[in-house]
Amino acid sequence: MTSQRTPARMTRLVAQWRASGESGAGFARRHHIPAWTFWYWCRKLSAGPRAESDEAVESIPVLK
Repeated sequence: MTSQRTPARMTRLVAQWRASGESGAGFARRHHIPAWTFWYWCRKLSAGPRAESDEAVESIPVLK
């Protein structure tokens, strides 16, 4: 059986939830998704791409 929790479907559901004003637990229950799975996707989708400053970290010498 193929999982129906594809990134595209979960992105759509998270957007629907944010627009609904419903609690996350209630929304997940209504869509037959385990709460922990729903929260995982909410967190994953809210962590957008990292800024350039986060990717390139310069080394700074430490003075003793």
